[in-house]
Amino acid sequence: MPDGKQLNIGVLKKGSPWVGKPFKQSNLNNYEIEVIAVLREGHVIFPTTDNILKAGEQILIVSSPQSWEWIKEHIIPLSSYNGKE
Repeated sequence: MPDGKQLNIGVLKKGSPWVGKPFKQSNLNNYEIEVIAVLREGHVIFPTTDNILKAGEQILIVSSPQSWEWIKEHIIPLSSYNGKE
């Protein structure tokens, strides 16, 4: 991808302070992270800044490798997710 960015999928952790808050309060834009889509209850959602984040949702993200390392504090990479935290 341009500028070395990568496409990643992860699952929002239950303990993340982002759970229950809208995207606009997550400060993702400060870290050059773009949320492309959210898989919620079997449906693909193209998020707006007002969508509320929910634990366990799969999130499709475009980010730099450095930003992806930072976001893993809040998101479990799908390749590592076993349905439990």
